Amino acid sequence: MNHRIAVAPVLLLGVSFWQPTSQDLRAEALHKLRLALGSGIERNLQTEFARAQDSAYLIEMAGRRGGLTRVGVKVIPTPPGWPDDDLGWAVFHAFHGIQSDHDPLHTLIRAAEGPRVGREIAEAAPQSSRVRHASLDVTLLPSTNQVRVSARLDLERLNGEKAPVFRLNDAYVLSKASVNGEPARLVVASSESAPELKQGDVVQAGGIVVVWSSAPVRSVELEYVAKLSGTASEKVTSAAAYVTSNWVPTLGRQPMTTTTRITHPEEWLAFSEGEPADPAKLGFPPRNPPAGMRIVAFKNDLPISFPKVVAGPYQLAAETEANGKPIRAYHLGPPDAARGKQQVDLLRRGMEFMEARFGAFPYSSYSLLEADTYYGIESYSYTLLNRSISTRFPVHELVHTWFGGMAPCSYTKDTWNEGVTQYVDSVLFDGNRDGTLQGGLRTLDLAKPLSQMALPHLDGSATYFRGAFVMKALEAEIGLEAVLAGLKALAAKRRGLDTTWADLRPFFEEASGKDLAWFWRQWIENATFPMLQIVEAQKVFRDGSWGTWVQVRQTGVPTPFRLRIEVTLSAGTKSTKNIVEMSKASELFRIDSDFEPTSASLNVMGYALARTGEAVPIRK
Repeated sequence: MNHRIAVAPVLLLGVSFWQPTSQDLRAEALHKLRLALGSGIERNLQTEFARAQDSAYLIEMAGRRGGLTRVGVKVIPTPPGWPDDDLGWAVFHAFHGIQSDHDPLHTLIRAAEGPRVGREIAEAAPQSSRVRHASLDVTLLPSTNQVRVSARLDLERLNGEKAPVFRLNDAYVLSKASVNGEPARLVVASSESAPELKQGDVVQAGGIVVVWSSAPVRSVELEYVAKLSGTASEKVTSAAAYVTSNWVPTLGRQPMTTTTRITHPEEWLAFSEGEPADPAKLGFPPRNPPAGMRIVAFKNDLPISFPKVVAGPYQLAAETEANGKPIRAYHLGPPDAARGKQQVDLLRRGMEFMEARFGAFPYSSYSLLEADTYYGIESYSYTLLNRSISTRFPVHELVHTWFGGMAPCSYTKDTWNEGVTQYVDSVLFDGNRDGTLQGGLRTLDLAKPLSQMALPHLDGSATYFRGAFVMKALEAEIGLEAVLAGLKALAAKRRGLDTTWADLRPFFEEASGKDLAWFWRQWIENATFPMLQIVEAQKVFRDGSWGTWVQVRQTGVPTPFRLRIEVTLSAGTKSTKNIVEMSKASELFRIDSDFEPTSASLNVMGYALARTGEAVPIRK
């Protein structure tokens, strides 16, 4: 596709004017955007956008990376097959941790005053291909802080003719590319100029890699390297190697199966998702390990969105088994046997609890790897946890094997799996000892629906606590048995399918036989919640018992919510609790008791995301 506009003279009163080509305008846009980012001033950047509000996410992301000056920009023509009524694309890029921000990719458009940045092209925007399998040959070089990767990506053609647009952290620099088994010209876009591209090229522009072709792409082979010298989350040093964030080129973070070969220092242990395998049987080119190195391999048949490689001088600290599956804890340096035993015993109980409710664990073993600087991440056949939290969150990470692994989450639209996992671990398994449900009520002032929470650790980790609370409210609505049945079916039937909150609803409807559209609209797709107050409470004594009429009013929402709440009548040490349902702005409930109550109050814990007024006295 030719994106140049022919340069043609325009004559006016004998004077020749030259119209800028598309390439000229892309170069102008790149220059202006570099200046705006370099200034570090938000207003300077906003003026380069056709609509200032379209810069909001970029500015937020930059703030989490240390400011606009920490963000780079590249400009390329519009890739083949994508809507080409624009000048091209602007790629804003920075290094991101796992399951966190993304590089905003925007259109460039023509305006009277010159090129301007247009709408964002979402990372989850439909593509014409998906990665079915990634074959990953990884070499860890602690002496130079490098990780070298040779990746073969096997693609499946979907609908349309869009060129594949991969995401890859901008620390990784490509050195070689092949498409469909044939060498391709590799173009690495610079910050100084916008490249001119031709059919069959492979271009790396900041955090994206594009195969410049609308023809079917069956396979892509890429070689690249990064220097990871020691951030908290990503590093290859003499202490350990954590290669976890956006190091495998993905299309919208869609799940894929993997085979991984790791070459690492011989005194280390190395891990990746899946089952240990013979490297010679996985299709990698034959290789003997260099002196002082060894080779291990893993085969993962469960499609996942976030492959990882973890390695270091690990030593076995403790081992047990659950339902015949080995569970192991590994520590960096001399192991702490007591802490290791605590870790594997907790995981054993967690494994037995989960398998009894949600089906068989999909791997032959599970391991906990302690980290020195990394915080923590689930890896489905193992978990990596900072030693300071390694006895606190191992079951949470184990639960992610079912919810996040077997039923994948790409973290591009929402983070349903964090709320569900928090519910299963903290509420069901641990009895809410950590106050998860109370944390859910503390999110009432956050005006963001669960269905839009794509960053798990933003907003005070609200997706965990509100999500768990909503699952508890669902339990109150349809019963625990139906919730467990829905979750078990979800894990079994969503394998390899990127899943969102919306995809969960049919499983619970089938398990309960109830229409839950209202529940999803009210608690998951909405972020405005009611205020509940007892307007009046009056008691009468009749036929040997007390009857109390309690009028409850809900305000603060455009239309009345459908609610399940607990009304408590009290007198001294005596109390009676009654669950009532309301769907109007104001409703009157009669509650009987065998004692004379003196006060009435409302409780929504585990039932409804709502504020409640104070207890009120009951009058005769």
